[in-house]
Amino acid sequence: MDHPHSWQGHDFDFTGVVFDGGDFSKAVFSGGRVDFGGVDFSGSTVRFSRAEFTTCGTSGPP
Repeated sequence: MDHPHSWQGHDFDFTGVVFDGGDFSKAVFSGGRVDFGGVDFSGSTVRFSRAEFTTCGTSGPP
């Protein structure tokens, strides 16, 4: 399902968030920073199929 709203050009701080499922497939993160530091991916599957992280900073667990 395509969504008409853009995630581009925004900063996303998911620090410490618990994802118990979700679908970021085909999401395009660009022009901003995405932080997954300390995120807990538990429960159901979190999909990132064909997600793009371009010209943005990312951080997460080592």
